[in-house]
Parts: sequence; structure tokens; C-alpha cells
Amino acid sequence: MKRAWESYENWSNYQKEMFESRKADIRAGKPMDGLDLMGALVKGAGFSADSPVSTEKDGKSGQLLSDDEIFGNLFVFILAGHETTANTFHYILIYLAMHPSSQRRLQRELDEIFGTRPISDWNYDHDCPKLFGSMAGAIMNEQLRLIPPVIGIPKSTAIDSPQPLTLDGRRYIVPADTKITLNAAATGRNPRYWPTMVGPNATIEEIDEDLDTFKPERWLMDPSIKKNVPKAVDTSQFKDAETEDLGGPNSADTSASLFHPVKGAYIPFSEGHRACLGRRFAQVEVLAVLAVLFRDYTIELGTNMWCLETELLAMDMAGRRMVWEKSRARAADLFKNGMRPLITLQMKGGAVPLRFVKRGGERFPFEA
Repeated sequence: MKRAWESYENWSNYQKEMFESRKADIRAGKPMDGLDLMGALVKGAGFSADSPVSTEKDGKSGQLLSDDEIFGNLFVFILAGHETTANTFHYILIYLAMHPSSQRRLQRELDEIFGTRPISDWNYDHDCPKLFGSMAGAIMNEQLRLIPPVIGIPKSTAIDSPQPLTLDGRRYIVPADTKITLNAAATGRNPRYWPTMVGPNATIEEIDEDLDTFKPERWLMDPSIKKNVPKAVDTSQFKDAETEDLGGPNSADTSASLFHPVKGAYIPFSEGHRACLGRRFAQVEVLAVLAVLFRDYTIELGTNMWCLETELLAMDMAGRRMVWEKSRARAADLFKNGMRPLITLQMKGGAVPLRFVKRGGERFPFEA
């Protein structure tokens, strides 16, 4: 409790220092960086070079936002930008450790994109669109399809305005002031909108199992990969262009060279005018971390729960695979039964041990 209170106090003091610093800069007429969130909040609250110094206890003094409202918004910005992206990394690492073949393909494509160039020579405009439209982008999209940062996305119609909704050719009217929650996880598993990697005669159970499984290859518009593409998808929207992918806030959530779900079927960043402000930043951050880590390293499931490291190294490949399968089965069970929502969806039923090794030093060099 003492540590929690100390963290709370320190966080409050950091916010207050930033707040007072930005107010002083604005009153001094200093230009504000457009990417400064605190500066934008302070300016949006009505502070200017001519605004009076606040003497009221509530801190308003004619402000459009109170001090507490500014601090609350800043907290949401930081929480949303860090907690959600950290969770995305966490699940990507586990999934790639469970699916070595997808990881190997990622590494081969990173080799093609970057070659031996040092990280200091990587270029956003040149390299990022290639990452977005390659296996790296497919891995990111597939993880977000299965485990979006927020499971239930709240929406509402305006207080005094009903809104029409068209579904299957029929027009419905959603009453004014109606609260709706979009189920992002279920939307990402709807067989009506998503390609499956099973045959055309697959049962409903096989289709459901496929859509519950991490398969980034389903995003790759590769004719050599056999998959069922839902008829609801207009394949004319698939393009080879890379220049449109990371062009700004109105660009698509997925690369033009990857599978493109119909509007509303892929909503890890929500949808519409109130979609996630940090979407593009988060996508670039995830792609950059994937590129840096997996160009030089492989991630593997930890197996210390089943055997000692010395025992593992003494095993033949058949023995290692048996131990690896036990670790993979446990991780799969945690994904199925150990997930709990706590702002974001988190693996509360246990931890999946992981190990980074230099490429070429894998304990489990097989593909599965």
C-alpha cells in the first residue's frame, strides 16, 4: 500500500509539473509542438498569453477544462498508449513462440527487407510500408484480430438524434441516446467476414477452431496459400500499392497488399471518426519492435517447468519436441481459459515462460 500511494503521489506531481510548465510557456508566447499532448490540452482548455493566472481553488478561472479534467485526459492518453501496446507485444511474442513456422517466415522477410543494413540506416518512408505489407504486418493484424486491446468498445447515438443502420439490405433505426457496445473479439472471429485455412467442406467446429487459432498467413494475399475467402469481401479492393498504407489518420487499418476485411469486421482501433487517435503510432511502434527483435533473435517457449536446461540440451529432437508440445499445450490452455479483462484483456491464469536466443542457436529448430 505504501508503494502504491507513493506511485500515486509521484504521478500526480509529474502531471502538475508538466501542467505548470506548459501554462508558463503559453503565457510567455513560446510556440507549442503539435505533438505535445499536454500543451494541446492546456491550449484547448483556453489558456493563452492573455489568460489570467488562476487563483481559484478549483483551478478553473474560466477554463474550458478543469485541472482535474486535463489530468484525467493525460492519464488516459498515457495508459491507452502504453498498456495496450505492451499487451500487444506480450501476446505476439507468445504466439510466435508457439508457431515457429510463422516466426521463421517473418525472419526471412526481415532479411529481405533490411539485409545487413544497420538499424541507424533504416528509413521510415522506405522500410515501414514494406513491413506493414509483409509478414510483420500480418502478424500484428492477426494478434489484434484475436486479442484486441479493448474487448468491448462503447458507442452511442446522439441524445436527440436517432441513427439509421443497414444490415443485410434492411434498414433499421437505432433510437436516440442508445448505448451500444461493439464486441471486438467476436467480430474478429465471425466466419462470414474472415478467410479460413480449412477446406471448403469443413464443419462449423473446424471453421470455429481455425478462426480461434493464430494464423497470420490468412492475411497474405498469396495464391499458393489455400484458404476460403468469404464472399462478402470485395476482392477488387486488394492492391499491391504500399504508398497509401501509412499515409495519415484516414489511411486503412491494414496494408493494401494484405487481406482487407470489410468495413466494421476488424475493429481493434474502433471505427469511424472517434477511432483510436494513436492507431498509426502504435502500428509503427509494433512493426519497429518486431523488426529489431526478430532480425537477430528467435523467441522460444521456456521448458523449465518440464525439464532442466541441461536435460533439454542432452535430448534428441524427438525428445525436445515432446517437451515443447507440453509447453505449447499449456500456453494454448492459458489463452483459452486464463484470460481476464482488467481494462485490457490480460492473461491472469498464469505466465508463459519465454526465452530469447540468437538466431542459429535455437533449442527447437523445427517448424510447426
